[in-house]
Amino acid sequence: MDSKVAKSAIERVLEKRGLVDYTLEESKVSSKGENYLGDVRRIKCLKKKSGGDDECLVTLIVKLAPSWLEGMPVNLFYSREICAYTQILPEFVKLQDHFKIPAEERIHFAKFCEGSSQEKEEYLIMEDLCVDGFRMHDKKKPLDYDLIAFIFDHLAKFHAMTFALKNLSPETYARLEALVAEDLNFGEMSEATMNNLMTNVLLAVKDPDHKMRLELFMEHLAEMYFWYVGAQTAAPHNVFAHGDCWSNNMLFKYENDKPVDMKLIDWQLLRLSSPVTDLLYVVYIGTERNLRTEHLSNLLDNYYETLSRFMKTMQCDPEEYYSRNVFKQHQKMLMRYGLAAAVVNLPTLIVDENASTGILEENFSFETLFAQPLTEACAERIDGVVKDFVEGGFLSYEEISSKATQTALSPNKLS
Repeated sequence: MDSKVAKSAIERVLEKRGLVDYTLEESKVSSKGENYLGDVRRIKCLKKKSGGDDECLVTLIVKLAPSWLEGMPVNLFYSREICAYTQILPEFVKLQDHFKIPAEERIHFAKFCEGSSQEKEEYLIMEDLCVDGFRMHDKKKPLDYDLIAFIFDHLAKFHAMTFALKNLSPETYARLEALVAEDLNFGEMSEATMNNLMTNVLLAVKDPDHKMRLELFMEHLAEMYFWYVGAQTAAPHNVFAHGDCWSNNMLFKYENDKPVDMKLIDWQLLRLSSPVTDLLYVVYIGTERNLRTEHLSNLLDNYYETLSRFMKTMQCDPEEYYSRNVFKQHQKMLMRYGLAAAVVNLPTLIVDENASTGILEENFSFETLFAQPLTEACAERIDGVVKDFVEGGFLSYEEISSKATQTALSPNKLS
């Protein structure tokens, strides 16, 4: 590990635990397509036993800012994640304590040890959840029904806590809202990057008519993408949304091959946004078309039932803060965000791990990344998403012909 600042921080974390006379063993965690804003390492704190074997005293996860992301506001992303762990998520823990939420109903968060958003020295140190039996879903495999249903249930409870906090303590909510009021984005996408993305994505679409519709939609993609997730778009019905809600930012614990617990990680894109944005992101990036065709409507209904029930448990009226009618209108207004998220993110997430140009390399750039041919799995996933939106009536030529028509259902029409 090159960062002297991070090394010193690790030593402080271990010193607070009373650990001395140890050696550190370091290994890389990140692989291509898994983490753009962090070079993730696993640090094992080892001590020699009398028999000669090493005893692992504690395992930490350290995320370092990559050196190759020049020109991006990396320190702001790290600042946002530190804010999540030190300011927002602790309030959600207090909220569950206040309402005496039963252990089996609670949602839990990873333990944060230390971090810094100082420019050029950004890092985060966390406890390793894998030690407690949590593991990541294989990103090469689409989410099955049991797992996506479990994720929706977890997100419903997570989103419900924003509304409950608004109701219980408006002052606390206002303080936290101010901390994340600034919309985060990756900056302007260059013309070359956008052209590379469009060329490859369009090659994935088999039907010529679907290809034409997608091309028209993508002409406004750069300006529309951040409108979908912007704080003003869904106000006053925003929540603290995760913002990067795909399976690699979730860790699961299983019993008899069924998920029984999960923890969201990687909060660098946490933002004020509609709850629907997290749902659309995970479902259109993580699932196959046949599952969405058969189950999406039911999944959304079940999500709202859990959201409503959890809000009521915390003495918050769903009709006042987020009625079913508003939820449905958010789906209609923001549905194309699912398509936008898929075409922008799938080429960066389902990648050829043997490709010469990829993540965690000094010559990395989004322009070169989007120039890489799509994998067969990625192309198939994108083609299925486009079919969903054409058949669902969300890619009619009239509605996608301009930015104005795409935002025709404006927030002030929500009730």
